Amino acid sequence: MSSIQSIIYQVLRKKPILDYLEKRGHQPVKSLPGGKYQFVCPFPDHNETRPSFIVYTQSGDFENFHCYGCQRSYNIIHLVAGLEGLSFKEALARLSEGMEISLSDGVDIELERIAKDFERPREVVQLQDVLMAISSMARSYLESVNNDPAECCIIDSLYASVDNDIASCCFENIYETFSFLSATLMKRRRLLKKTQLERVREECKSQIKGSNETK
Repeated sequence: MSSIQSIIYQVLRKKPILDYLEKRGHQPVKSLPGGKYQFVCPFPDHNETRPSFIVYTQSGDFENFHCYGCQRSYNIIHLVAGLEGLSFKEALARLSEGMEISLSDGVDIELERIAKDFERPREVVQLQDVLMAISSMARSYLESVNNDPAECCIIDSLYASVDNDIASCCFENIYETFSFLSATLMKRRRLLKKTQLERVREECKSQIKGSNETK
């Protein structure tokens, strides 16, 4: 590890996200298994009603965070920069105060790297949009199969599973469901249509056979 990386690594290890949030008046809504803590998102431009900001304390060498609503994530440096309106260098300088480490000019190189990684364009899909999309796909699917009773039961099970994921803060499962739901429903629709067509053919054959026997 280079001296530049060493400075940043020391800050990440010695400055917990949980402590920083507590000092700013943010308390966890819930403690989750695996060293995870759920918060209402602290970013002022994300006015959420359902807490979706998770701090991970056991996922690596240092704490990190991810908001499943506004899609912000990474480490304490990014959190401080975002909440306090600082550059990454300024955030690092503030976090390193009193740690007896010096900021050399070379820090700019490392900060530029992590800043570009953090700011790389990504598809931002908010949790509420994912939930609406799942509901819309399920509703359209049931309409396409004329609200087949068996398929309605399956969709009800899907909704129950999503509700359970929300209650358990397993937001990763919801995103995974969203990623494969469309293809799964298309496959089920083709299979159902095929089954219905085969049933109609069998009924027609039976009627023709019965008609011939009565002649």
